[in-house]
Amino acid sequence: MADIKISDLTTLTTPNIDVDYCLIWDASNSDTYNSNQRIVIRDLWDQDSDFQKLDASPSTEDSDMLLIYDESESGYRKISKGLLYSSPSTPSSKGYVSGGDLVSLRHTITNFIDFATMTISCATLASLTNYRREMSSILGDSNKGFYSGGYDNTITTLTLVDKITYATDTLTAAGGATPGAKRGGAGLSEQNTKGYDAGGFIGNVNIYRITYATELWATIASPLSNTRYYIKSLNTNNGYGYFGPSNLNGNIDKLTYATDTLVNVHLNQLTYREARYAYISQGTTHGYWLGGYDAAVRVFALKYVYATDTYALVGTAYLVTARCGSGSLSADASNGYIFGGSINNISGYTVNRYDIEHVDTVLDITSTYNAVIIIGATWEPGAIGTTGF
Repeated sequence: MADIKISDLTTLTTPNIDVDYCLIWDASNSDTYNSNQRIVIRDLWDQDSDFQKLDASPSTEDSDMLLIYDESESGYRKISKGLLYSSPSTPSSKGYVSGGDLVSLRHTITNFIDFATMTISCATLASLTNYRREMSSILGDSNKGFYSGGYDNTITTLTLVDKITYATDTLTAAGGATPGAKRGGAGLSEQNTKGYDAGGFIGNVNIYRITYATELWATIASPLSNTRYYIKSLNTNNGYGYFGPSNLNGNIDKLTYATDTLVNVHLNQLTYREARYAYISQGTTHGYWLGGYDAAVRVFALKYVYATDTYALVGTAYLVTARCGSGSLSADASNGYIFGGSINNISGYTVNRYDIEHVDTVLDITSTYNAVIIIGATWEPGAIGTTGF
């Protein structure tokens, strides 16, 4: 277990059960501390069996102790077993749809989706820092997410990275750029400390890793098994994620987050070879790659089962409408959404779709149509759901 410094914690006069992050009770001087470094507390919660979540205020009757490093005294202090007064805050269930094409030009608009009411709004203050489409979407942690790469109105491929702060619904430039310019790649998130951006147009096999605490990037040692672009991913809660196929090659790769290692689990499979498809993950058991474009725009979906690394087509007409270049996101373990895209493999105002299709990722039912209009562009946007995968 890593050392935690008292200087990293803020003393609170009156603990507030609704505050962000975790509260730590210090029995040695009857102080409560609020951690501004969520991952520190989460690491302890995940790794140390002495931690117990409390539904009420910490109690000094809890005599079991852990040691915490006190920088001011250059020594250790005792912290009681009554540690988690308030668990880390869970972001509200909402989604962001950003960028894409508007009459064949990139734009900066961000749409907000309230999953509880399935209403969409558009705030002019929440915009990408540059006009672009084909970014990789990275869920991040419970506080922030990222859009990386893409290309702009001058057809320049970018290293630019934008950060979404969930609490304030604001987009700002992140702390660092990707090591190389890329567009049409795919993002994954370990959801605690790091995320990934892989592949892209044209010829990029590298996988870039972002560390959420510093917002800085590095190239990991394991590249994709082959060059792929206009691809999508499947994120899981199981310690790994997948980078999907393209219309030119059917490879499927599996990335283990703990070791940053990638293995090819399917070599050039022929069942599903599409570009510009959508993706939905249930999180634990399975996910889908949906629609896309090869010789034509597709309506079918490929279901991927995580435990067995097996896949199969889900019928021949899974989607209500054929579409490619759509945005997509998971709202939770039960619901996913596909929005926008095109009825052919061309961007532009007259061929774009503005509706949303709903995918029930638990019951595996056929998609149902939801008459909800996206404001702005719909071709190759970025998309993130705060409580999804």
